[in-house]
Amino acid sequence: MQVAALILMLALGGEPANGSIEPIPSPAGEGSLAPWFATDDRGEVILSWVQEGEESAFCFALWDAEAARFSAPRRIARGEGWFVNWADVPAVTAFPDGTLAAHWLVKSGEATYAYEVRFSLSRDRGETWSEPRVLHEDRSETEHGFVSWTRTSEPDELRAIWLSGRDDGSGTALMSRTVERTGVLGAESVIDGLVCDCCSTALTRVEDELWAVWRDRSPNEFRDLSFARFADGSWTPPRGVRPDGWEIFGCPVNGPAIAARGEDVVLGWYTGAGGGAGQVMAAFRRGDAFGPARRLDEGAPVGRVAVALLEDGDAVVAWLEVEEGAAAAWRLRRVPRRGQPGESIVLARTTSGRATGFARLARVADGLLFAWTEPGPPPQVRTAWISLETGPDEE
Repeated sequence: MQVAALILMLALGGEPANGSIEPIPSPAGEGSLAPWFATDDRGEVILSWVQEGEESAFCFALWDAEAARFSAPRRIARGEGWFVNWADVPAVTAFPDGTLAAHWLVKSGEATYAYEVRFSLSRDRGETWSEPRVLHEDRSETEHGFVSWTRTSEPDELRAIWLSGRDDGSGTALMSRTVERTGVLGAESVIDGLVCDCCSTALTRVEDELWAVWRDRSPNEFRDLSFARFADGSWTPPRGVRPDGWEIFGCPVNGPAIAARGEDVVLGWYTGAGGGAGQVMAAFRRGDAFGPARRLDEGAPVGRVAVALLEDGDAVVAWLEVEEGAAAAWRLRRVPRRGQPGESIVLARTTSGRATGFARLARVADGLLFAWTEPGPPPQVRTAWISLETGPDEE
């Protein structure tokens, strides 16, 4: 059968490794951070980011596959008093008809983590945007963020999940609601009443269902992953992905990443269970849950995982790994559905601090797009193209 071979070259120096990763001009300027990729129903890739200056600005650009470059940047919103950070990032997503939805974060009180989620819609591919609105009903001066979006089976509807802080001492909850292309908000529902406070969430559509994954929190401070499916009009009760047994008295700020194509699903995550430097893991869907997990790191991972699925059902997983001294590198490994993962490859060298943030992967017709923040001062979002080529026939 035909086998897709991932071919890569080091992005920032070093020796070639069986092929090419090509840096491409980033549409984001100096002072940019917090990249995010989204793909619409036509396969068009949207890159968004935050641009810092006298005011904060939320911007995006479209990938032009024919020209192999990003469009000129467009601004969604700008203002003062935003909550801009390395982990909780804004995002753009698309309805099936091309209507865009975007969210960003604005301070709601004096406390460090008092902020709210605002969203806006555009029916002209980002030329104009609706008046911003708050996504959630809770208006307490607590944390509201770590939003994930996906399209539902309804053509005019998106669903969002997010973390909602509460000022009654009951902890952070994972919430959900729909947004119609007209701006109408659906009823809120609670997926999980007690979750990790500041780990990113993950949400994807799997055929006619939605799958949500998050870092849970037990009363005795075990913080392993849980997931739920939205099927037949409601969320299933939360289930553990895998009993990692990570006991940690504080949020590790290291959430999961998920990708789906048809009935195929891959999940990637970091766990600090077992002592040592922790582990980067990946698992594929098996029925209505996840199958056995495979370890991917080289022994000193920071985590901050990104994933993508290939045409043949294999996955690629990227993560941040410490090297000698203060250095670190974004690494990538191919993970087949069956068999052993391939050799890990360095995509870009960087540092392991918070300023490095999270990297992103996006699958396109004949390759992968990779985006990451190069720490400053000033920081800047960088982009690269990873080729995917068809190798010789194999038995």
